[in-house]
Amino acid sequence: MLETIVLGAVAVLILVAIAIVICALAYAPMPDRPKLNRRAGARTLVVLVHGLPGRTAFEPAVALAKDVLPSADFLVPSFKSGPLSNSDPYRITNTVERAIHEAHEANAYASIVLVGYSIGAVILRKALVWGHGLEDDRTGFGKQGERGWVKRVDRLVSLAGINRGWSLDKRPKHMNVTKFVGGRILERLARLTRTGKMLLSVRRGAPFIADLRVQWIRLARGSQGKLPLAIQLVGDIDDVVSHEDSNDLSASKDTVFITLRNTGHMAIGHALRNRNPRDASEAERVAKIRHVLVGPRSELKSDLVEPLKEDLEVHRIIYVMHGIRDFGKWGDDLKKAITVSAPKERGLRVVPMKYGRFPMGPFLLYWDRQRNVRLFMDQFTENLAQFPLADRFDFVGHSNGTYILASALQHYKTLKAGNVFFAGSVVPRHYDWMSLIKSGRVEKVVNVAASNDWVVAIFPRFFEQIAEWRGKRPMTGLLDIGSAGFRGFIDGSDANNRVQNLMFVPGQHGAAIDFHYRKRLTAVVEYAVNGESAAFDAFEEVKREPWWMDLMSNLSPVVWLLLAAILFWVGYSISAAGWWWTVAYLVVLLVVLTLF
Repeated sequence: MLETIVLGAVAVLILVAIAIVICALAYAPMPDRPKLNRRAGARTLVVLVHGLPGRTAFEPAVALAKDVLPSADFLVPSFKSGPLSNSDPYRITNTVERAIHEAHEANAYASIVLVGYSIGAVILRKALVWGHGLEDDRTGFGKQGERGWVKRVDRLVSLAGINRGWSLDKRPKHMNVTKFVGGRILERLARLTRTGKMLLSVRRGAPFIADLRVQWIRLARGSQGKLPLAIQLVGDIDDVVSHEDSNDLSASKDTVFITLRNTGHMAIGHALRNRNPRDASEAERVAKIRHVLVGPRSELKSDLVEPLKEDLEVHRIIYVMHGIRDFGKWGDDLKKAITVSAPKERGLRVVPMKYGRFPMGPFLLYWDRQRNVRLFMDQFTENLAQFPLADRFDFVGHSNGTYILASALQHYKTLKAGNVFFAGSVVPRHYDWMSLIKSGRVEKVVNVAASNDWVVAIFPRFFEQIAEWRGKRPMTGLLDIGSAGFRGFIDGSDANNRVQNLMFVPGQHGAAIDFHYRKRLTAVVEYAVNGESAAFDAFEEVKREPWWMDLMSNLSPVVWLLLAAILFWVGYSISAAGWWWTVAYLVVLLVVLTLF
């Protein structure tokens, strides 16, 4: 007995120690206000921002820059970093941008050089677009408008900058299995312990990254000559980023990509630690980095990179997004119909985005839902780079596809949509469409509700009811799904029909996208292409939902409890046959929830 108590106490102490270490690592103080290192008569300002390894590991790069530019002033910000750091990149960017502005206001520099490593590179790019007045996502810090310092930036040097964000959805080309598996485990640990917010905020498709890419592309194409010379150095065996991940950077025509031989993501920084290079590869890295800091533009040539392939015929994109337990076959049918209705010469491209079969179990988990939102925004930014003349984006979505757009509009401040068509929507009834419409981010919305959509009426409706009991109307977070695909949007009462509820199409969850009914297909095509709603009588065939479906929706918590009770009873009954049967039951249950 005593031995058991002692072992239990030791286990508790170990868990407490682990928790303390995690909290200490994740602690995110305010970023330090950078101190300007002044030199008398300096006419150049050099700003260097470190990456995940931290300020100390970045010191060799700082020393190298000081060797190359001995008469310049230096601004070297420092912030809490590391894999579990909760530092806020928005706050860091705001601190960096303000520091550059104040230094320039005080000293009127003739030129400014920006140098960033990995995460530091995208922080500097964000500071640059904010300085140009593209501050859609500069919330909580106050909009500053266009700054004078941005006109003095000569070059942006990106050392392995993660322009598209990092991703472990599949193993990167040069990453070994051990690092890949460890990274996946660390990603989940960070999510569960609410740590690592800085690293998670620069994942591929995350708001900080996707909004930056959109801002950069719009700035590059909105007015020629605004962006400085951008130099991206990437190692040929980098296991985090590649040249192909920088389409947004390529949108600026004054961009140079330089490859460092025998160099990985960490080696770009490590190579600079030795002031006397030990081998030819290391000497080459140092020489190239020294050269890009001061070398004339005419001597900086891109290597091993194909130019960005732009399609100048596309002026408009219609996204088609499928839902849960669906491979999106209906999206392919819709694409064919739209292509016939709107020939290529009209400059329209239909993009049926597919993210694979998405089961009900993961759909109920917020972090899994958000993964597909990031996927959509990553594709959106890639399309923006590929189609430079595209200035309008429309959307047709079903089920989880409707959630993806609605959630993206909340999290990504640069996203705009024209005609929006929802079917079987799992978005909350209280979703604030009118604010988005009044701010010019959405034109109009059509929402088709099905009379027997028990999927929406029961499962996401439960989350909506929890929010209602708490007196909340969340549009982000754990409770950001709801029953608009069964009960309609509250904003559907808009007198100008900018938000329309079509209630009801007869059938279940996929009724509105059952294109065997040609009238429904025709109606969606007409709306998506021309914004026409004349054919919408194809959906309003039933005046109200069945009484029993309405009752089940109102009692969705009871339905959930009943299902939970049944599953518990089955598990309890099986446990009588032995513990291994219980384990087998739990495994089967987990597989069913994960796959179906």
